[in-house]
Amino acid sequence: MNTLPLELTPAVLASIAGILLSLSFNYIPGWNVKYGEMTSQMKSLIMLGCLLLTTGILFLLVKFGAIIPNQPVNGWSYFWMFIFAVASNQATYNLSPAPAEVITAKAQRSPFDEYSDAG
Repeated sequence: MNTLPLELTPAVLASIAGILLSLSFNYIPGWNVKYGEMTSQMKSLIMLGCLLLTTGILFLLVKFGAIIPNQPVNGWSYFWMFIFAVASNQATYNLSPAPAEVITAKAQRSPFDEYSDAG
């Protein structure tokens, strides 16, 4: 008997992973300050890489039977898992308040760091 109100499909698992990644980069002490000090471009690349890796691991777990979904998985499944992970990650990032130390770390960055490679 399934007691959850939703089915844990690969896309739902990827969404949960995206949410957890966003919260961990925002609230784990020390890690959140280092991440907050980075430029927006660097943070985007790091998060994108983490999401690709996470959805890849989930896809492999489903593909090799460690997680048994109620639907078959293929390349399109991986694509949609990644899209759901990115969407949930960004929604969580935009909705969760930043801790005071992260706000301080962002304020201490040079305003020109964002455009330092503009030439």
